[in-house]
Amino acid sequence: MNKTILAVLFFVLASFPLLGQESKLQIVRKWTSSILPSDYKKDFIVLASGEQVFGTIVRNYNYADFDEVSFEMAGKVTNYLPQEIQGFGLDNGQVFLSKPLPGTAEPVFVQILVSGPIQLGEFKGAYFLDNGKDYEKLEAYFPDIERNGPAYKKISRPYKGTLKRFLSGDCGVALYPSVDRASYNDQVLIRILSAYFQCNQEDFQVHIEKIPFIRVSPVIGLGLTQYGLNASLRSEERIDRLDRPFGPQVFFGIRFHDSRRVPRLSSDVRLVISTFQTEVLSSFEGSQAIRTGSEDLTERAISIPFSLNYSLLKRPNAEIYMGAFFALWQPTISQAKGIVDERILGRNEVFIYESPITQYQGTNVYSGARLGGSLVIREKLKVFAEIEGSVQPEFYKFSLLQNDSFYDRSRLSFQLGIEL
Repeated sequence: MNKTILAVLFFVLASFPLLGQESKLQIVRKWTSSILPSDYKKDFIVLASGEQVFGTIVRNYNYADFDEVSFEMAGKVTNYLPQEIQGFGLDNGQVFLSKPLPGTAEPVFVQILVSGPIQLGEFKGAYFLDNGKDYEKLEAYFPDIERNGPAYKKISRPYKGTLKRFLSGDCGVALYPSVDRASYNDQVLIRILSAYFQCNQEDFQVHIEKIPFIRVSPVIGLGLTQYGLNASLRSEERIDRLDRPFGPQVFFGIRFHDSRRVPRLSSDVRLVISTFQTEVLSSFEGSQAIRTGSEDLTERAISIPFSLNYSLLKRPNAEIYMGAFFALWQPTISQAKGIVDERILGRNEVFIYESPITQYQGTNVYSGARLGGSLVIREKLKVFAEIEGSVQPEFYKFSLLQNDSFYDRSRLSFQLGIEL
């Protein structure tokens, strides 16, 4: 009788660590499955007591590396370290569990990508597998090997062997060819684990399925551009200016943003249609003659700028960014009413010529910089404002009979738009 009781007691005690590991693997699924519809699309933390509290995780942008969490509820912000809470979740589906990394004692906030019989976690670009008994890091490369003799570079990928050890049975063996071709990124690892669980008919949950690798959004807007002249070659006696230096523009485009890998970077490509109508006013005061001239100038252009932007501040509802762009440019320029008035000093004679003044000589490319900010109005609707500046080198040549001047053209644009 005593032997039977001891055997049962030994079995129960031996099961405690395994039960603890299993609950640890399933706890993230319990958090997400217990969210009520009224709390959907909210951030939450799970206190050390197991209580799930909903509020706002204060963050600059959606990243996956948290050393501590600032949680706001009812206007009060509290900071939590990994050892103080069980974990937390973001409104976009990301979930983080407080647990130590393999071979360490201090917990960190590990992002849980997949929960099931095998848990896939990520921390600062590294991936980890946990099946309740084994908890290992998926090493992308072997450490450098130092030895006497000629140096060599080892290009093996140790994470493939580790992954194969976790995928047991016939379902695992069937996936070995996929593992051999697998690259070291979350989408590939998630795809392999999902296929393994489905083959074994096991329950699992992917916790980043609501987060695309990169978001693509259409943009549309309009703007007003101020054009200026920067002399590249002219005489001191020469003056040229644009009488009406403003012109409107509209644009359409696509923005690529919120990448899981580099959330602060975004890019866009746009089609910009602009018009510009002005009068060129030129004068030259020489020692023997004074020349003045005017000409109506009309420009219609299509440009395609490609930009790369960096977010200086990125919050869930607001963003401030700066960027640089490179644009292809195709203008159509027409001139009319070109008149040059020449007064010969000393003879008091005046000659009037009907003669073109402006000659376009710019290239079909230009570049510039951008500073902007955006604000989320409602889901899938964002408004933004931008200031954009660029210089088109050696754009104009203005001629007053035999006297020429050359100018770069500057562009300063203010733009308003919406992102859908």
